[in-house]
Amino acid sequence: MPVPALVLTRSQSPAGGLAVRLGEPLLDAYLEFVGARSRANTLL
Repeated sequence: MPVPALVLTRSQSPAGGLAVRLGEPLLDAYLEFVGARSRANTLL
């Protein structure tokens, strides 16, 4: 099974918070979920 190439990108969300993406929709949704419920350093 091929492994997708994940690239971590950090940016500022439209709401002014930290937005972290990996380029995989399911993982991005999970990171958004965690980011909404924890501190920025916990997400990183």
